Amino acid sequence: MKPIKTCLMIDRAFLGGGQKNVLALAEGLDRSLFEVTVCSRPDGPLREALQHRGIPHLPVPFRKRFSLRLISDVRALLREGGFDILHTHGGVAGFYGRRAARASRVPVVIHTFHGIHYLHAHARTPKAAFSALDRRLSRHTDAVICVSDFVRDQSLEYRLVPENKLAVIRNGIDFDRVLPSESEEFRTQASRLELDSARPLIGAVARLDPVKGLSVLLKAAPRIRSQHPGARFVIVGDGPEKAHLVALTRELQAREYVHFLGERADALSWMGRCDVFVLPSLQEALPYVILEAAALAKPVVASEVGGIRELVKNHETGLLVPPNDPAALADAVIRLTEDPDLAQSLGRKLRSSLSEEYSLSRMLQQTQDLYLRLYQQKRGRV
Repeated sequence: MKPIKTCLMIDRAFLGGGQKNVLALAEGLDRSLFEVTVCSRPDGPLREALQHRGIPHLPVPFRKRFSLRLISDVRALLREGGFDILHTHGGVAGFYGRRAARASRVPVVIHTFHGIHYLHAHARTPKAAFSALDRRLSRHTDAVICVSDFVRDQSLEYRLVPENKLAVIRNGIDFDRVLPSESEEFRTQASRLELDSARPLIGAVARLDPVKGLSVLLKAAPRIRSQHPGARFVIVGDGPEKAHLVALTRELQAREYVHFLGERADALSWMGRCDVFVLPSLQEALPYVILEAAALAKPVVASEVGGIRELVKNHETGLLVPPNDPAALADAVIRLTEDPDLAQSLGRKLRSSLSEEYSLSRMLQQTQDLYLRLYQQKRGRV
């Protein structure tokens, strides 16, 4: 059998959770079975990572504003590519890709919910409008992958997708390959920031977006410093909330000990240096960064929301706190910095509890099985 021509489509080309999923699929799917191409915006770390791995990339200037021209361009791209499977990721690519796929006669169309963000909107109108749109798009989608039970339950509660089209395939990583290497540049910057083992280092790796709750971490920082005056904080990532977060750091008079490092290829190196890893999100589907922290056996303090509750068991494999509660977050971090034996134990238990169910090999196998089943059904081979 000739390899099945497969297009993985996502809008933005930075390396967030959805992009990590796309990259893992593009690199890990069996190349004797699948010929994979990735489609995303033209520039960004995702495209650079694909080029480094020799994976074909098709640039499309995706944007949130509705564009008939963009639908036409995606339709032409799919026709020219002659794809057998289109797998879209995220709302923007999911809209344009699935709208174009029907007219392009792509046999198999799959979409992944990496989080249904509009369900958390305060206004009722966007939630109702986007829910109706997803219901309509699901009619012409063969399967919708949910990255966690939480996302599946949301899909069912809001009747976004028929239950028989839903599949839960959890994000996965290779736990044995998450090995941070400290480059000379890394060591130089760590030295410049005066980061050393004698002082607690609290870190977060996240897109600088309001939903990640990083302002909660900043508000917790002075309370943590009151107990541990030498504590330092590093935030790795970039995004639309950066200016607000920097201004809040000034307002809290925390610029001396809070460091914004931007989006970095060596994010794992910074995570590896942390004594406590923090994810104070207000909502989450199934965050890759907790899997990465687990692979490094790092103690985790996170918000008790969404799919995080599927990864971290409170007081067993990490500490969970209410969302948007700086005092609770600070107290949990202080507890771990004051009890290194507990911190070490929680980190080891987190790794042990996740390494099998959230493995990369499992995610790849379940995705391949879904691809092959749907493709064979469409080709009448079952």
